[in-house]
Amino acid sequence: MTTHGARRGTGQQPARLPGPRRRTNTSGNAASRDCACVRATRLARGMLGPERRGRAEIQNAPLGSRAAERGCEWKAENAGNMKRQGLSGERKSAPLSSGKAGAANGFLMEVCVDSVESAVNAERGGAGRIELCSGLLEGGITPSMGLLQIVKQSVQIPVFVMIRPRGGDFLYSDREIEVMKADIQLAKLYGADGLVFGALTEDGQINKELCMCLIALCRPLPVTFHRAFDMVHDPMEALQTLLTLGFERVLTSGCDSSALEGLPLIKRLTDEAKGRIVVMPGGGITERNLQRILEGSGATEFHCSARSARDSGMKFRNSSVAMGASLSSSEYSVKVTDVTKVRTLNAIAKNSLV
Repeated sequence: MTTHGARRGTGQQPARLPGPRRRTNTSGNAASRDCACVRATRLARGMLGPERRGRAEIQNAPLGSRAAERGCEWKAENAGNMKRQGLSGERKSAPLSSGKAGAANGFLMEVCVDSVESAVNAERGGAGRIELCSGLLEGGITPSMGLLQIVKQSVQIPVFVMIRPRGGDFLYSDREIEVMKADIQLAKLYGADGLVFGALTEDGQINKELCMCLIALCRPLPVTFHRAFDMVHDPMEALQTLLTLGFERVLTSGCDSSALEGLPLIKRLTDEAKGRIVVMPGGGITERNLQRILEGSGATEFHCSARSARDSGMKFRNSSVAMGASLSSSEYSVKVTDVTKVRTLNAIAKNSLV
């Protein structure tokens, strides 16, 4: 199995997604697919003239797939049908900015959640944005579209969706890349307000080529580079790469075990960014260290989970069986976002402005 950097296709076409009938480009030529990625990127950056833009939206999706941009067209042109089919929430989302300038008033708190209950609790506690994942024990992987659909129906704050096909490292095979592209298209279709992803090369550099293609698929939505950033070889060089690619923000613990431990680097990154990209501290943020992290980093946004353990409602329990790995949490202890913790963190952030 090859990586994306090798530019070898699998010879297989991506699965069809919901939407109107469309022709499929059956060409397996890698060079043609790479050109399509470049054209799609130019489209996202507004580099194609208006007379060619409509045609390019349909024809120039990466990997020879017209589904990339047609999914968005289908969503816009058939919003009424989507609502009748239950593919979008009943309530409108709050207005969403690119986030490059940080929070409009004070600090913005992003809460990572993996359930509808946690999403609702995050909003009730005052979170400004949700990062929606599954598998938080693995650092977060792509959530189901069913979860996204119900979360969008349940909250009004923006929901950014994690695009990560598996746990582990951030060096992806061709088939894993196809999964990421399909998940981006579906997440947009089901109402995501932004996308979160990251990809590296084998030597710890940002995978520019892959990120360029994925950003083109994500647009016009804002994109966050996740904590794959903490695994790069040279974080200052990586920051410049993210600026060039056009990411709106980067989530980082300062390439250390927690945001508190990585605070010096987070400060350097924030100073170097100069407001061109949001440097968002995340990793081990609690009510005990938040004020120090905000004051020491100069950050305008921060990322946390604010979770507490809750005992299961199960009366009958089989303690001899575990559904996951031996190091995973018990099936009879559920971790959910804690409204009180979110409110406390919000209050600390507001007090840091005084």
